[in-house]
Amino acid sequence: MDLQTILKSIAEKLAIDFKYMSSEIEHRASKGRVREIEIVEQFLRKYLPTTIGISHGEIIASTGETSNECDIIIYESHTCPILLDKSGYQIFPVESIYGILEVKSLLNNTELEDAFAKISRVKKFPKIAFEPQAGAIINTTNLYDKEWAYFPTVGFIFAYDSIDIINLRNRLDELQKDLPFNERIDSVWVLNKGMIVNWDESAKKVNHTPTSKTRLRAVGSENPLLLMTIHLQQLFQAGWMPKFKIQEYLQDVNYGNFLEP
Repeated sequence: MDLQTILKSIAEKLAIDFKYMSSEIEHRASKGRVREIEIVEQFLRKYLPTTIGISHGEIIASTGETSNECDIIIYESHTCPILLDKSGYQIFPVESIYGILEVKSLLNNTELEDAFAKISRVKKFPKIAFEPQAGAIINTTNLYDKEWAYFPTVGFIFAYDSIDIINLRNRLDELQKDLPFNERIDSVWVLNKGMIVNWDESAKKVNHTPTSKTRLRAVGSENPLLLMTIHLQQLFQAGWMPKFKIQEYLQDVNYGNFLEP
């Protein structure tokens, strides 16, 4: 069996799995948009590394910023201190977040602008509540033409349907052309239609994140799940975070009163 046949079989399996999850979740009493988010969430749980946690809720920074409700939050599951867990709705410190994914039923320009605003805002949150790295080996991450002392926040959009993908690509270019690479949308995936990815012309390959060598390209595809899954698996296999310093979030907390001088 050649590689193309194997990849085609994998793509078909991913599509079958996604359709099966859709039919299973469709029977639940939750509303349409909630079901749509659950389907994507369950799909990611199956295909992302086990070190990755997947949930929804809000993200906060030690400097006081708070996100809007995020459809899907991708986080470091082994070390992340969940600050609030109420009926499945959770609050996460940004230092434990690898990325967020916004889910849309129909991605048009208005919905694109909404997702872009949410994702770009969270990407700006500072990640500073870390313990200093000790020892001779200092871990870093190379993304967005830069070396980071942690894993920067990435952001994606998944849609069940959309308007013309080239029109979406053009609007996304307009929205983020003046932003630093790390504050831009990393990719857009539209089921049964295609995707918007970062294309490196010199290397002739799709990049995980935007850089000075890439440009956004619209790609038509009846099954974008394969590239999306491989793309996310490769990106998050390299995921890591320094030790979280929760004290940075508790600077102004009143624990009580001293009972003696």
